[in-house]
Amino acid sequence: MRFALSSSRYLSAVHLPRLSRFRKGEKGYTHESDNKSKVAHSQVEDERHSRGSDRVGRGSRRSDSRFAQGKAHAASVATIKIAIVSNSNMLDIEKLTPAFEKMNPGIKVVYDTLDENNERTLIEQDITTHANQFNAVMISNYETPIWAKNGWLVNLSPQLTADKSYDVGDLLKPIANALTYKGGLYSVPFYGESSMVYYRKDLFKKAGLTMPLHPTWVQIAAFAKKLNSSTTAGICLRGLAGWGDNLAALDTVINTSGGSWFNDSWQPQLTSSADEAATNFYVNLVKAAGEPGASSDSFPQCEAAYGAGKAAMWYDATVAAGLIATAFPSVSANTGYAYAPTGSPTGAPGVPSGWLYTWSLSIPKARRMKRRRRSTSSGRARSSTSPTAGRRSAGPISTPALGTRPMRFRSTRRRRRPSRRSRWRRSMERIPTTPRMPM
Repeated sequence: MRFALSSSRYLSAVHLPRLSRFRKGEKGYTHESDNKSKVAHSQVEDERHSRGSDRVGRGSRRSDSRFAQGKAHAASVATIKIAIVSNSNMLDIEKLTPAFEKMNPGIKVVYDTLDENNERTLIEQDITTHANQFNAVMISNYETPIWAKNGWLVNLSPQLTADKSYDVGDLLKPIANALTYKGGLYSVPFYGESSMVYYRKDLFKKAGLTMPLHPTWVQIAAFAKKLNSSTTAGICLRGLAGWGDNLAALDTVINTSGGSWFNDSWQPQLTSSADEAATNFYVNLVKAAGEPGASSDSFPQCEAAYGAGKAAMWYDATVAAGLIATAFPSVSANTGYAYAPTGSPTGAPGVPSGWLYTWSLSIPKARRMKRRRRSTSSGRARSSTSPTAGRRSAGPISTPALGTRPMRFRSTRRRRRPSRRSRWRRSMERIPTTPRMPM
């Protein structure tokens, strides 16, 4: 609004003084044949316009200064666009942002908050196409080393080393190593996590059950079926389809059952007996003792269900412990914790299978497309990255191969038919003429 007002005053200050100077400085403003009264009247008008010109000039200077101040203020504020996941911990960033902007008045932070599947798709498209839509993105320890190898991320180690307020040595070694590529840290962790089992101690005590510190999946399934009721699900598990959704929990079940996605020769193992048994076990457990509508549930939905007392157990990320304690203190007081379950669906012992994961912030490496310049020798456009750019061809110019020429489309507009007289003239011009023979 301030910019609009100052602009209108700026325009008025530009045009009005021109009008006053034109009237005051133009010779012959009054005709020589006019009488003295007209001359006196013109002098009064000149003085009036002169005073008006001074007033408008002062207004012009004031509006110019305000206009310049507005442009300087807009230029001094830097907008930072960040893409983050809509989990509870990430939403705390937005709540704390006004305090950060108050401490740093030259920075404005704008967030693009999406669920995990859509956020991953958006960020991957932005990074791989170098669209440079975001100044910072939230990715995991899975993408970081791969994208760093491809040259898509900025190496943050030089900046972090120079910043004495950020202690890189304070980071947990497994988390820091997962975000490192060739000695450089390409992401700064927002938090790190593994997986574990949350269970209601009051419900277990009421049912006469005891949760072991290291349970097996067979034991978890038996507990869930016994605790399941019309008001409380035996267990809450992610059912929403997605790499970061149901596969986060399902992968650990496959891993501890002896299955894998690929073997050592990179041959797919999704149809192996171990993979099929683990997948069927997971799906059947959700159907028999899971929460209603599990196909739409991921981390936020299971967190809300367990916090509301609608699930007796929940297998998910360790970071949820702090969220439950903050948002649902009464449920947190009756919550016990156990390691990630192990073992196959048939009861065979399995390897420990808690995941290692971190949400971290990275800076995409901006890549500007080089402009194509026109060669002065041949007049054709050449790429500035070509080793022969600007050189003149030594031999004859070869024509493009058949089928490689650009297509030319005829205009769809209907051409106007020439008049009868024009057609007659054209027909006469095409008639051959013979020289006239002398008589």
